[in-house]
Amino acid sequence: MTVFSKMKYYEKIPIGLILIGLIVELLTRFHGALDICVFGLILSIMYFPLGFYTLGTSNANNSYITSIILGLIYSIGVITIVFGTFKISSYKYPIIIELGILLIVAAFIFFRSKVGKYDTLYLDSQFTRIVLLAVMNLIVLLK
Repeated sequence: MTVFSKMKYYEKIPIGLILIGLIVELLTRFHGALDICVFGLILSIMYFPLGFYTLGTSNANNSYITSIILGLIYSIGVITIVFGTFKISSYKYPIIIELGILLIVAAFIFFRSKVGKYDTLYLDSQFTRIVLLAVMNLIVLLK
């Protein structure tokens, strides 16, 4: 199984479309902010209020609190992408703060993987989400 198998298809589609929109906007300077906004808001709603369902748990014994907190952090990351796309004033500061928060979450998940509390496929899928959000935030920051 791959790391993308833990991610659901309705999560992969908006991530892919946002990434494609950012790359097209970066390469062609075509302003595709509407697509990024629509799919970003859909993805952020899937992450925060529905994080317990979208992200799931690593096994049956764990509670959903980790998924809800991670969903909140991922949702904020997607919203910073939308703010950066529209070039709202001082949009760079929330992106930098979100990249720092994602770094802290990655360190926490790395520590948890060493302890062995969570399933490795679950942790790998969380690392994949963190990397995708960090790359999309960096694209918005550098364009």
